[in-house]
Amino acid sequence: MMQYLTAPNSDLELLRVRLETILEHPLCFVQHILFPSSVYITSIEHNDEIEEENFI
Repeated sequence: MMQYLTAPNSDLELLRVRLETILEHPLCFVQHILFPSSVYITSIEHNDEIEEENFI
């Protein structure tokens, strides 16, 4: 199960926006329930079943 997060700070939000522009794909910050101390950027259209294929 994934948990969508707000950007931890304004610099990381700016990074997310720039990456979205470059990739032309919506991104979001997420936290996996099994890895609570890790936050990463991934496709907003991710699928939990094939998470590795959607990780950016």
